[in-house]
Amino acid sequence: MTVIDDWKTLISNNGGQILKTVASHENLYADVEEIYKAGFERCFLNFFRPYGASYELEDIPALEHEYHRVIKDFHNLPDFTLTDVQMYQNTWREQQSNLYVPHCGINAMGIAVGPDGMIYPCDDAVMLGEEFVMGSVWDGVDKEKEKRLRRRLNKLPEKCGGCELKCYPCPVCSVLNTEELASDPKDWFCELRKMQYRVVNQYLPSNPFRVIK
Repeated sequence: MTVIDDWKTLISNNGGQILKTVASHENLYADVEEIYKAGFERCFLNFFRPYGASYELEDIPALEHEYHRVIKDFHNLPDFTLTDVQMYQNTWREQQSNLYVPHCGINAMGIAVGPDGMIYPCDDAVMLGEEFVMGSVWDGVDKEKEKRLRRRLNKLPEKCGGCELKCYPCPVCSVLNTEELASDPKDWFCELRKMQYRVVNQYLPSNPFRVIK
């Protein structure tokens, strides 16, 4: 496959990485394969913004099968550092007025928060086992304020009580996500998150995350 000039420009502007907002499980593998062959070094998959649509619960088994194929055939152990993240942030700021350059606001701002309360370079870094953690959401927070926040965040609905993911704060009902989600994401949000964990846990490295202070 020949890399056309437009793709070369996108690769250069985005440090070799691209955000793929998944639309359908039927095209997932083929889309990632095309991105891989085009020369992009990394492809961040965002299942939670499928072009303004949502998945039906019955679609998730097929999506999980295709996602497993993608991880198995195309995922390499992550190798980017905080320097790479900073470089991407700078590029994003320069290009944010250009609608033809894809950019992820979460990645650019460096505020992706995992279930463990740690901050990662990208939302999908939490899933894919990135080596570097950028910090903790509780760094610099007054201890008494932290206790009050944790009490609010830990008030989960009954349906989350038996969830094996133990997402605290819960990505569905947390006060931290109310503005972002703007509405109740229903069960498909939870099922997508569980699906991601089922797949990537098979490929996570045995070494724990290394914290960068």
